[in-house]
Amino acid sequence: MAVKLLKPNLELLSEEYVLVQAWKKTASWIRRHNWFSDTLELDHAAVNLPTFIDGLRKRLQSWKDWEPHRLRMVLAPKSQTWKINNGVWGPPEE
Repeated sequence: MAVKLLKPNLELLSEEYVLVQAWKKTASWIRRHNWFSDTLELDHAAVNLPTFIDGLRKRLQSWKDWEPHRLRMVLAPKSQTWKINNGVWGPPEE
């Protein structure tokens, strides 16, 4: 049965079609308006979108146990070279 009206409840929020649309709208807004966003992280989530959305669904289904991740500051300007050092993104070691 198709849903004709989305109501604000956790059951509908955890549906894949709702999360995909929310992801598309959010990623688009971030890319247009936030100069300090980590676009590499957005690209990583977009490439792995099915896995990312599935993780969100599982976290929303057990929302009482959900703890948000801490915000990370991306200190490098966009033009700086970055690489992975021991599994962590950062500027290349000199």
